[in-house]
Amino acid sequence: MYLEIFYSKKIIFFFTFIFPISLISGPAIPDILATIFGLVAVFILIKTKETEIIKSKYIIFFLIFWLYLILSSILSENIFFSLKTSVPYLRLILFSIFIYLMSKNIYFINSLFLGFTASYIILICDTSIILIETNFQMNDMSKPIQITNMFDGERIVGSFLSRTLPLYFGLFLLLKNKYKYKYIIWLITFLSIFIIFLSGERSAIFYSILFIILLFFLFKKLRFLIFLLIIFLSLTFVVTGSYKNIKNRFIDYTVYQIFNNKDKINIFSIGHEELYKTSHEIFKENYIFGSGPNTFRLKCEDYNLENSCSTSPHNIYIQSLSETGIIGFLFLSLVFLILSFFILREFIMRNFLNLTIINDAALLFIICSFINIWPIIPTGNLFHNWINIIYFMPLGLIIYSLNSKLES
Repeated sequence: MYLEIFYSKKIIFFFTFIFPISLISGPAIPDILATIFGLVAVFILIKTKETEIIKSKYIIFFLIFWLYLILSSILSENIFFSLKTSVPYLRLILFSIFIYLMSKNIYFINSLFLGFTASYIILICDTSIILIETNFQMNDMSKPIQITNMFDGERIVGSFLSRTLPLYFGLFLLLKNKYKYKYIIWLITFLSIFIIFLSGERSAIFYSILFIILLFFLFKKLRFLIFLLIIFLSLTFVVTGSYKNIKNRFIDYTVYQIFNNKDKINIFSIGHEELYKTSHEIFKENYIFGSGPNTFRLKCEDYNLENSCSTSPHNIYIQSLSETGIIGFLFLSLVFLILSFFILREFIMRNFLNLTIINDAALLFIICSFINIWPIIPTGNLFHNWINIIYFMPLGLIIYSLNSKLES
């Protein structure tokens, strides 16, 4: 019904369709589109005078978090630099509100689903060419095949696929004509996971394994299909001879990075550990409010530790401690604990009591957020535009599906 206030519904549906495709183009275009969507959400709220979504406890939670980020920036030594990150953070909350408002229209869901389908097909085709050219081989176990997105050369293929597959499944369940897409979604899932493993992106491989495990234990009806998926993937890896490359990258090189220092065990790697040490030093100086959002790259220069500087410490929880202090860390941790509670409760209800509290679509969106903020793994920058869009996209869908009477 919100689309009635626009002169052309087709414009909204077109930009909704291209939005997932823009995510494989790098951070700039999707950030612009997400900002525009956020402004559209404000326009809708003003025009319709509906405040229901603003009163949502989830939106209120993130609005409080946004205000706290601004406070942390104001207390920072690098006020204006940090404010450039914290003030625009509101656009992400508005983007989630837009997703919630538009989700009430089935054509929006169809456009978003088809947009993701198109983005996966583009990546699968582009990556297949690279894999054929490299003969499915990795030149060095420490260096994965350089499978990059076809627009700006960043290696985000595995990250994009592994982080969005649960959301893609959830969108599929929201479709009214879902059954005509049931074969393509499993084909895309098979090819996507295959590419994720060959990409050599270890975090993406971990996310995929975690997603498969959660699907297996939370969705009884899918267990046979998941079993077949694992068999087909295993056979494909054997036929292509790529299983050795996966083992080298995911297991052998990981073990090498952790244990290559004879004096002690490294946390992920020597490089990661040095960044964590720097984060700890920053945290000790600003343990309540932190050094300010996105200021690690500036503060790390104050320390003379070897390999101690980067744009972020490569773990969002450690970054939240150093840049937003204990309070910011508690915000992030509380989100993860709430998501964990939903998943654990649903696991118990579905497997032992044969009951469901959360519908399947909502559970998949929750799984998407749960995987994206998993704590014990190297990650990117907590305040990077691209990853923040991935973080906030499921929020609007979670609120919508939790408040809708959907079949499980």
